[in-house]
Amino acid sequence: MSELAQAMTMGGPIGPRMRIDGREVDYFCGTSYFALHGHTSVIDAACDATRRFGMGPGTLASVPVYDELQQALRDWFAAEHVTFLISGYVSPMALLQAVCEPGDLLLMDAATHYAVRDAVPTLDLPVARFHHLSPDDLAETLRRELKPGQRPVVITDGVFPSSGRLAPLADYDEVLGGYEEALLCIDDSHGFGILGDGGRGSLEHFGTERAGRYAAGTLSKAFGALGGVIPGDAALATRLRERARILRG
Repeated sequence: MSELAQAMTMGGPIGPRMRIDGREVDYFCGTSYFALHGHTSVIDAACDATRRFGMGPGTLASVPVYDELQQALRDWFAAEHVTFLISGYVSPMALLQAVCEPGDLLLMDAATHYAVRDAVPTLDLPVARFHHLSPDDLAETLRRELKPGQRPVVITDGVFPSSGRLAPLADYDEVLGGYEEALLCIDDSHGFGILGDGGRGSLEHFGTERAGRYAAGTLSKAFGALGGVIPGDAALATRLRERARILRG
């Protein structure tokens, strides 16, 4: 983080106009893409829920607002189940721990977000990097690195936050078509709520929503909230509960 960014101090909620370092400014930066983190209705709803239920359950008991969240997320992502976690940073880690198997080969875009880079060592699997946004190099890396009996698992951001560039998921999907049971796993923190006709993210945008294509992300970019989300079916939800370490504590 730069010295300038470290020195900035917010004096109010995020919005089109906000107070930073004591000055009223127009807000064009950050990742609250629709400035919902400072929207009155969002803040009022959060305050109301806190008054009704406190800061959190403190137990494994069900809380009605989480049931409402589950249904809202199912509707948004057109998914059978959406697993939510304490942080978007850990959602790629949880997803990969759930879907990867011993013997898999991980193929990772060289510029993939550090949340994914921190997740990969927890898998204890071999890793090969391919050139940023390059389906040709992905194909070449597969031919060079994949050994008999290995299943390829391709990992990439859907939207790369520093550049705004989109991963060519349709091209990756085509490359993987020649490999039985190959997986494509997306950190779509910057695509959820932004891309696709229904706002479901990069997989929807590129028409690659199908079995073996997974996305994890966050509510903290487009949705005006906090926490990680992993849409999927009931089988994925079960694997997440059983295998993602952060959900087993």
